[in-house]
Amino acid sequence: MMRKLVVSVALLSALVVMPRPAQAVIFLEVGDAGELLGAAQDVTGVGALTGISGSLGAAETDLFHLFIAAGGGFSATTVGGAVFDTQLFLFDSSGFGVAANDDTGGLGGLQSTLPAGHALLIPLTAGDYFLGISQFNRDAVSAGGLIFPSSPFTGVFGPTGPGGGSPLSGWSGSPSTGGTYTIFLTGAE
Repeated sequence: MMRKLVVSVALLSALVVMPRPAQAVIFLEVGDAGELLGAAQDVTGVGALTGISGSLGAAETDLFHLFIAAGGGFSATTVGGAVFDTQLFLFDSSGFGVAANDDTGGLGGLQSTLPAGHALLIPLTAGDYFLGISQFNRDAVSAGGLIFPSSPFTGVFGPTGPGGGSPLSGWSGSPSTGGTYTIFLTGAE
Protein backbone atom coordinates (compact mmCIF):
# COMPACT_ATOMS: atom_id res chain seq x y z
CA MET A 1 0.00 0.00 0.00
CA MET A 2 2.79 2.42 0.86
CA ARG A 3 4.47 1.90 -2.50
CA LYS A 4 1.33 2.94 -4.42
CA LEU A 5 1.05 6.10 -2.33
CA VAL A 6 4.64 7.06 -3.12
CA VAL A 7 4.03 6.54 -6.84
CA SER A 8 0.82 8.56 -6.66
CA VAL A 9 2.55 11.43 -4.85
CA ALA A 10 5.39 11.37 -7.40
CA LEU A 11 2.89 11.38 -10.28
CA LEU A 12 0.93 14.22 -8.70
CA SER A 13 4.14 16.25 -8.22
CA ALA A 14 5.05 15.74 -11.88
CA LEU A 15 1.61 16.90 -13.02
CA VAL A 16 1.75 20.03 -10.89
CA VAL A 17 5.02 21.21 -12.45
CA MET A 18 4.16 20.26 -16.04
CA PRO A 19 3.64 23.34 -18.21
CA ARG A 20 0.04 23.84 -19.23
CA PRO A 21 -0.77 24.80 -22.80
CA ALA A 22 -1.98 28.37 -23.29
CA GLN A 23 -5.72 28.66 -23.61
CA ALA A 24 -7.33 30.37 -26.58
CA VAL A 25 -9.55 33.22 -25.45
CA ILE A 26 -12.55 34.97 -26.97
CA PHE A 27 -13.01 38.21 -25.06
CA LEU A 28 -16.58 39.35 -24.40
CA GLU A 29 -17.25 43.09 -24.35
CA VAL A 30 -18.18 44.18 -20.83
CA GLY A 31 -20.89 46.83 -20.85
CA ASP A 32 -20.06 49.21 -23.66
CA ALA A 33 -16.51 49.69 -24.96
CA GLY A 34 -15.55 53.34 -25.34
CA GLU A 35 -14.73 55.13 -28.59
CA LEU A 36 -11.53 56.95 -27.61
CA LEU A 37 -8.17 55.80 -26.21
CA GLY A 38 -8.93 56.74 -22.60
CA ALA A 39 -12.25 54.88 -22.67
CA ALA A 40 -11.18 51.86 -24.75
CA GLN A 41 -11.94 48.51 -23.19
CA ASP A 42 -8.85 46.63 -21.99
CA VAL A 43 -8.87 43.09 -23.34
CA THR A 44 -7.90 40.82 -20.46
CA GLY A 45 -7.20 37.12 -20.16
CA VAL A 46 -4.39 34.62 -20.45
CA GLY A 47 -3.15 33.08 -23.68
CA ALA A 48 -3.81 33.66 -27.33
CA LEU A 49 -6.67 36.06 -28.03
CA THR A 50 -8.70 34.49 -30.83
CA GLY A 51 -11.66 36.84 -30.85
CA ILE A 52 -13.60 39.75 -29.44
CA SER A 53 -17.40 39.61 -29.26
CA GLY A 54 -19.69 42.54 -28.56
CA SER A 55 -22.43 44.72 -29.93
CA LEU A 56 -22.76 48.11 -31.54
CA GLY A 57 -25.68 50.47 -31.19
CA ALA A 58 -26.61 53.03 -33.82
CA ALA A 59 -23.84 55.61 -34.45
CA GLU A 60 -21.39 53.85 -32.14
CA THR A 61 -17.81 52.58 -32.34
CA ASP A 62 -16.15 50.07 -30.01
CA LEU A 63 -12.44 50.45 -29.30
CA PHE A 64 -10.38 47.71 -27.63
CA HIS A 65 -6.89 47.91 -26.10
CA LEU A 66 -4.95 44.71 -26.83
CA PHE A 67 -1.44 43.32 -27.08
CA ILE A 68 -0.09 42.24 -30.48
CA ALA A 69 2.78 39.76 -30.54
CA ALA A 70 5.80 40.22 -32.84
CA GLY A 71 6.22 38.20 -35.99
CA GLY A 72 3.80 39.59 -38.57
CA GLY A 73 1.01 37.14 -37.75
CA PHE A 74 -1.62 39.65 -36.63
CA SER A 75 -4.97 39.55 -38.41
CA ALA A 76 -8.51 40.68 -37.64
CA THR A 77 -11.71 39.89 -39.53
CA THR A 78 -15.46 40.11 -39.09
CA VAL A 79 -16.10 37.64 -41.95
CA GLY A 80 -18.52 35.12 -40.45
CA GLY A 81 -18.87 37.22 -37.29
CA ALA A 82 -21.39 39.94 -38.19
CA VAL A 83 -24.42 40.48 -40.40
CA PHE A 84 -24.08 44.26 -40.74
CA ASP A 85 -21.58 46.25 -42.85
CA THR A 86 -18.46 46.53 -40.64
CA GLN A 87 -15.24 48.57 -40.68
CA LEU A 88 -12.02 47.75 -38.77
CA PHE A 89 -9.35 50.24 -37.66
CA LEU A 90 -5.96 49.55 -36.04
CA PHE A 91 -4.12 52.26 -34.08
CA ASP A 92 -0.76 52.23 -32.31
CA SER A 93 -0.42 52.81 -28.55
CA SER A 94 -0.52 56.60 -29.05
CA GLY A 95 -3.63 56.54 -31.25
CA PHE A 96 -1.92 57.03 -34.60
CA GLY A 97 -3.52 55.10 -37.45
CA VAL A 98 -1.83 51.90 -38.66
CA ALA A 99 -4.33 50.22 -41.01
CA ALA A 100 -8.05 50.13 -41.82
CA ASN A 101 -10.45 48.13 -44.00
CA ASP A 102 -14.09 48.68 -44.89
CA ASP A 103 -15.05 45.79 -47.17
CA THR A 104 -13.17 42.55 -47.71
CA GLY A 105 -14.96 42.11 -51.04
CA GLY A 106 -15.38 38.80 -52.84
CA LEU A 107 -16.92 36.14 -50.61
CA GLY A 108 -16.33 38.36 -47.55
CA GLY A 109 -18.62 41.00 -49.03
CA LEU A 110 -19.33 43.88 -46.69
CA GLN A 111 -17.32 42.40 -43.82
CA SER A 112 -13.88 43.76 -42.90
CA THR A 113 -10.44 42.14 -42.79
CA LEU A 114 -6.96 43.23 -41.77
CA PRO A 115 -5.07 40.23 -43.19
CA ALA A 116 -1.94 38.65 -41.72
CA GLY A 117 1.04 39.30 -43.94
CA HIS A 118 -0.26 42.59 -45.38
CA ALA A 119 2.56 45.11 -45.90
CA LEU A 120 1.03 47.54 -43.37
CA LEU A 121 0.86 44.84 -40.70
CA ILE A 122 4.20 43.04 -41.16
CA PRO A 123 6.41 45.70 -39.57
CA LEU A 124 4.33 45.76 -36.37
CA THR A 125 6.45 45.58 -33.28
CA ALA A 126 5.17 43.69 -30.27
CA GLY A 127 3.19 45.94 -27.98
CA ASP A 128 -0.07 47.64 -27.16
CA TYR A 129 -2.49 48.61 -29.92
CA PHE A 130 -6.10 49.72 -30.25
CA LEU A 131 -8.57 47.90 -32.49
CA GLY A 132 -11.78 49.67 -33.43
CA ILE A 133 -14.95 48.35 -35.05
CA SER A 134 -17.73 50.47 -36.50
CA GLN A 135 -20.54 50.27 -38.96
CA PHE A 136 -20.08 51.53 -42.53
CA ASN A 137 -19.68 55.30 -42.76
CA ARG A 138 -18.51 55.82 -39.16
CA ASP A 139 -14.92 56.87 -39.70
CA ALA A 140 -11.89 57.66 -37.52
CA VAL A 141 -10.92 61.33 -37.39
CA SER A 142 -8.16 63.43 -35.87
CA ALA A 143 -7.81 67.21 -35.53
CA GLY A 144 -6.81 67.25 -39.22
CA GLY A 145 -9.81 65.29 -40.56
CA LEU A 146 -10.26 61.69 -41.72
CA ILE A 147 -7.34 59.48 -40.67
CA PHE A 148 -7.99 56.83 -43.33
CA PRO A 149 -9.45 57.36 -46.82
CA SER A 150 -13.20 56.69 -47.02
CA SER A 151 -12.99 55.14 -50.51
CA PRO A 152 -12.50 52.88 -52.31
CA PHE A 153 -14.34 50.49 -50.03
CA THR A 154 -12.17 47.42 -50.63
CA GLY A 155 -8.49 47.27 -49.76
CA VAL A 156 -6.41 47.83 -46.66
CA PHE A 157 -5.26 51.40 -46.23
CA GLY A 158 -2.77 53.22 -44.08
CA PRO A 159 -3.37 56.61 -42.47
CA THR A 160 -3.34 58.55 -45.75
CA GLY A 161 -6.38 60.76 -45.10
CA PRO A 162 -5.92 64.48 -44.40
CA GLY A 163 -5.82 63.72 -40.65
CA GLY A 164 -3.48 60.73 -40.96
CA GLY A 165 -0.55 62.51 -39.31
CA SER A 166 -2.39 63.04 -36.02
CA PRO A 167 -3.84 60.68 -33.39
CA LEU A 168 -7.46 59.62 -33.08
CA SER A 169 -9.69 62.32 -31.60
CA GLY A 170 -13.19 61.15 -32.58
CA TRP A 171 -15.48 59.53 -35.13
CA SER A 172 -17.61 60.98 -37.92
CA GLY A 173 -20.83 59.67 -39.44
CA SER A 174 -24.06 58.46 -37.90
CA PRO A 175 -25.18 55.02 -39.12
CA SER A 176 -28.67 54.16 -37.98
CA THR A 177 -28.31 50.42 -37.39
CA GLY A 178 -26.30 48.21 -35.09
CA GLY A 179 -25.82 44.59 -34.22
CA THR A 180 -23.70 41.94 -32.58
CA TYR A 181 -20.26 40.99 -33.87
CA THR A 182 -17.26 38.77 -33.37
CA ILE A 183 -13.85 39.92 -34.58
CA PHE A 184 -11.70 36.83 -35.22
CA LEU A 185 -8.01 37.42 -34.43
CA THR A 186 -4.57 35.90 -34.86
CA GLY A 187 -1.29 37.15 -33.39
CA ALA A 188 -2.94 38.88 -30.42
CA GLU A 189 -2.73 38.14 -26.70
